[in-house]
Amino acid sequence: MIDNPFLSKTFVSTWLEHFHPTGKVWDFDCINGPTFIKKGRLPIYSNICGLNSKTMEYNLVKECNEIDKKKVFLIFDVPSHLHLSEQENEKNIGILKPKQYAGFYCDLRNYNDLNAYLLEVLSAKTRNKFKRYRRKLEDTFEIRYKFYTGAIEKDLHNQLFSTFNELLKKRFKEKKTVNNNLYKWEWDFYEDVSFSMIQEKKAAFFVTYDKEKPIAITLLFLSKNRVYDTIRVFDTDYSQHRLGTVSIMAQIEECIERGFSFLDFSKGYYPYKEQWSNVAYHFEYHIIYNKSVLKSKILAYYLSSIFALKQLLRDFKINEVHQGLKFKLGLHKNKYSSNTNLA
Repeated sequence: MIDNPFLSKTFVSTWLEHFHPTGKVWDFDCINGPTFIKKGRLPIYSNICGLNSKTMEYNLVKECNEIDKKKVFLIFDVPSHLHLSEQENEKNIGILKPKQYAGFYCDLRNYNDLNAYLLEVLSAKTRNKFKRYRRKLEDTFEIRYKFYTGAIEKDLHNQLFSTFNELLKKRFKEKKTVNNNLYKWEWDFYEDVSFSMIQEKKAAFFVTYDKEKPIAITLLFLSKNRVYDTIRVFDTDYSQHRLGTVSIMAQIEECIERGFSFLDFSKGYYPYKEQWSNVAYHFEYHIIYNKSVLKSKILAYYLSSIFALKQLLRDFKINEVHQGLKFKLGLHKNKYSSNTNLA
């Protein structure tokens, strides 16, 4: 947990500045890892960073006096592959775990190079096809790849983020749907937190260039051995050259060369995630409550049922219809970080 970038001091403090600047923060001794905020009158305490984290970890300690009371704790985005120390014992602690988004990652530990990994995850026909894509792209344009972490000039960071924003708007305009990351409050947060965390080597940009022009950008968050692929985009002008595929190949190659054990595509299903990963998992929302307190039990099961319903709607792709309708009606225009080129 100490190594989780989404539990780092910088990530947490920046999130609070953007989303909870004047509210109280709660730190409970019974739950190691996240701290909490409370909104509304109900005794529900949700972890700081909420849905902006890409993975959340925690442990329960033996003495859980707070959970003996009428509080209910909500922890978002706990990966199903994590092995947590949970105390569901004589203290009457209950934990509900409604299943949420799909997750995928590349386990790179047994591979010395990209070719070895491709041999494992792709068929011979697909491998050869993707390698041809890369050769053709690199022969046609002056392609280079850059992994930015550590010291980065503020001007360069801002330029990359500006291009990042433009490419995302262009991509989702063509898809005729809405990207929540482009909402002003979300984008401002990621722009702010990424600069500090890149300097701390807890985040990175992976950029594909055509000469000096960024044509594919991925924002990554980093732990000691894991890379979290957080937001990615490529210039659709290069779609015929399969830039999206090539940029993923180059990113996997970079991760292996830098000694990372995992490249985590995090939450949400996209076909490319399933194609490139060798491990599938899912995210859970953990609802911790006191089984002996009726009010807490009712509240916990109510929350669990709400999240189960939301996931059911996702399974039926109602969320995609909703996002497409918002785009069609133009409801995203006043929420994006800029109102240019959104029609």
